[in-house]
Parts: sequence; C-alpha cells; structure tokens
Amino acid sequence: MLESRDLQTRKVFMLHRSPGFASASIFALATASFAVACSSQSTPAPDENVDLGSIRVFSNEVPACDDGIPNGKETDVDCGGPCGKCEAFKGCQVAGDCNSAVCRDSLCQVAHAGNLVKDADETDIDCGGADAPGCAAEAACKENHDCESNLCNIAAGKTDGKCAAVPPAVDDPPITGQSIRIMANAAGVLTVPADAKSCVGAGPGHTTCGAGAESCCGTIGVPAGSYKRYSKSNLPATVSAFNLDKFEVTQGRLRTFIQSKGGNLKGSPPAAGAGKHPKIANSGWRSEWNKRLPASNAEVNARFTYACAYGSDNSSYGSTTWTTNGTNDDKPVTCVDWYTAFAFCAWDGGRLPTDAEWGYAAQGGSEQRTYTWGNAAVKAEDANSIKRVVHYLGGWQMTWPLAPPEANQYWNGPDGPKHIAPPGKKTAGKARWGHMDLNGNVLEWMLDNNDAKSGNCVDCANVSWPALAAGENSPQPINNAGTAQWKSDGGRVLRGGSFELHPLQNTHRYVNYPVWRTYARAGFRCARD
Repeated sequence: MLESRDLQTRKVFMLHRSPGFASASIFALATASFAVACSSQSTPAPDENVDLGSIRVFSNEVPACDDGIPNGKETDVDCGGPCGKCEAFKGCQVAGDCNSAVCRDSLCQVAHAGNLVKDADETDIDCGGADAPGCAAEAACKENHDCESNLCNIAAGKTDGKCAAVPPAVDDPPITGQSIRIMANAAGVLTVPADAKSCVGAGPGHTTCGAGAESCCGTIGVPAGSYKRYSKSNLPATVSAFNLDKFEVTQGRLRTFIQSKGGNLKGSPPAAGAGKHPKIANSGWRSEWNKRLPASNAEVNARFTYACAYGSDNSSYGSTTWTTNGTNDDKPVTCVDWYTAFAFCAWDGGRLPTDAEWGYAAQGGSEQRTYTWGNAAVKAEDANSIKRVVHYLGGWQMTWPLAPPEANQYWNGPDGPKHIAPPGKKTAGKARWGHMDLNGNVLEWMLDNNDAKSGNCVDCANVSWPALAAGENSPQPINNAGTAQWKSDGGRVLRGGSFELHPLQNTHRYVNYPVWRTYARAGFRCARD
C-alpha cells in the first residue's frame, strides 16, 4: 500500500509541475489521493513518520518548509504562508506569498515595469522604486528618485507622498521674501591641457579657478566603466575613457574665444565635423549651423544680455554674467546658446560631453551617487526657502564679492550674478574624480538630446538632430520675453542643477531645452579625447 500511496503522490507533483496547473488544485488532488490510499489503514498516531519514498509527511505538525510537499499553510511546495516567498508561477493566496509581491489567479507573477501592476518595490503602477521609470505627477512616491520630476512631496511625519510635476526649463516667478546662501572653499591644482587655447595668458577666468591661482582649463581623465543612467536598472550604460574639464567654462575663457574671432563667429565657424565624439557618427559640427552663430560684437552683447530668456534683467532676479568691460570674467558663463558652446569647445580642442558621459562622471560611475559628492542630501537653514537655496555643502556664508554684513549673504532681486561662484570654490561638492560644480552653480549643456530609452547604451548619444531648411536664415530673436523661433532647431539636454531653483540630484535633467535659446542659469564645460 505504501507503494500505491507513493505513486499517487508523485502523480500529484507531476501535475503540479505541468505548465498552467494552478497550485490551488494540488491540495484537492493531494487530499483525494491520500484519502483513497489510506482508506484501508488506520490513522497514523501523532508524530508518526509515514515513509513515502523520498517524501515525508508529518502529521499534526507545523510544516518544516523543506519536506518537498505543500502542506499546512504553504501555498506551494515549501513556500508561501509561513514558509517564505514563492518564485514566479508558484501557488499563492496573497501578494505576500510571492517574491514579486504579485499574486494573480492563485499564481505568483513576474515583477516588471509594464505589467500594469504595482509590484516589487514600485511605488505606483509600473513606476518608482529601483528598477522602474520615474512616476508622473500625482503618482505615489517615497523619495525623489521615484518621480520623473525627481521631486516627491512628502508631508511632515509621513513616509510617502505624491510626485510633483516636472519643473519647466524656465525660471518660476520670483518667490518674494525668500533667500539663499553659499560659501567658498579651496581646491587642488591641475595642468592646462596642451590644446586649450582659452587659457593662454593669465587673468580673471584663466588662472583664477579652484583656490584662486589654478588654471581654469584643467581637465581630468575619467576611466572607462559601466553604470546605470539616472540610477535606473533599465538604463545600463558603458562609457569609454574620456577627459572632462574640471571646471565650468568661465566668462573670461569665452571672451578670449569671442575676441579671437573679432566677434564674428558666423564668419569663422568650426569646420564641418569639428567637435565630434570619436565613437559617435554624425556628432560633429554641421555647416548648416553656421547661420546660427553671432556675426558681430554687437550681436554677442545683445545675445548674452537682453536676449537671455527669462532672467536677463539683473535688476530683477537676472543672473547674466556677460559684460563689455570684463567684470565677472572669473565666473562661469551664463546666457550662452548651445551653438556657441559647441563652437567654443571645438575651437578649444574639445567637444561637448554626452549626457551618458556627464552622468557617469557625476554619479561616480558604478558608485551611483545621488549627488556628485555622495548620497547625503543638501541641508537648508530655512525650510521655507528650500527651492531657492544655493545648493552646496560646506556652509552657507558668502565670501565674495564682499564679506558680511548679513545683507551681502542673500540673493535678492537686484543682485544679478553676485551669488554665482567662481568655478571650484566649493570643494564639498567635488565629484569622485575631482570635477567641480557638476551639481549646482549653473546648469550645463550636453552634446545630445538623450531621451534615455531602455536598453544598453555603449558610448551612446541621440544625435538625430533636426535639419535646418536651406532657406531658413532668421536672426537670433533679440527678445527676452520668449519666442517660438527658439524651438525651431530642436533641443538638447541640460544637467547639473543651478544656484537657483533647479534640483541637484544626478537623476534630474531637462531633456529638450531649445538650442538657440540662452538661459541665465545655464553654462557648460567641455570634454576632450
């Protein structure tokens, strides 16, 4: 009779292992099998072991979770209920029985973003958590990384909240009565790359970076490696070794470039293909872009001041750094359009970094840093002004251009670029390989429009840029109120946060900022090969 019971029990397990067989049926079949098998025998005494070949059934005992049979409150063989989580396609009664936290039709399901179920560590349906895309506005979240906007609004005393909308790539109206602070520190020294033209000679913006006497053209090698773009498992990337400038491009360096062309960049544009990424086809300068460069010093002055969108008025929350007399040459460039930034890097022996390269340097490669300096969040003294605080570690008191009193520590309407730091002054924000100001100070232009599609990225960049019509030769719109012409040439990525308003986390970006538009909170740095 034992042989008969063993055979019937094994048949039950064979059915269980058949595709599509619901484990809930196992118990009914097993019960029927054992009832038939035991009908001619007496009931075993408590704790009596009944040998069924390799299977042992313990009567009147809590299952051991390793006896090779679903019994007690197990929902499948040695899993579910009190016996831990079940793998996909094992039996379940509730979500807690499954590794994936998804129980449907009495079977555990595979967890993945796209199954229309909130599973794994997702904070809402198919979004949030470590392995799913960021959530849209109003979706549930537990931290900023869960949101597409990188902004999770959590009420005091709560552990979860709702995602905020993606911030627009323009300034919000000034927030009255709120203020921000910053503090400067020292940094190390690097040599000038041999092909950099913009730091020939000395003076503000050339030899005034870092601690104050460092070349502003220092560059740092970034080793090859792999990481997850925006800290998402579905966005793996591999980046070849490259060099990335330690500092953001200063106004003094840009002035050297402009003066070398007599203000007429349009008349002396980059050669076709200049500034290309060596591993990305069609990533260099296109001759059709020549018409987008300024043609005179007068146009340069107009573009970098009055035409700088939403924030050019330095008497009303503007932060343009350009002047005709060299003031602010030690500060990073602001109000420079993408075309001019591209042309500068090509002239200076470099190129614009790709979004994947910049992210790799900022996240510290495989370290996957939340911020360039690590994972510790910035702290603000005044919780009511968190969105306007100057985002840096290491203190909040200004040390330029004037020492305290208190009135000089806060950014107010007429302060202009006063609170933009000369590059490299805030050492607490240093990235893994020594790059300065990747988070904060000013936003930075990338080479590409990276829509970060799922899948492996190997030295990738989206360079499918819109082609300018042959007869299209509109002048740059000298208009600080905005114009549709800005969008006609497409957009590129802005990364890194700024001294005012923009999020600092390495998962944040502006995907489609118009390339012809200038912005009072945006500058750039160059990569080199």
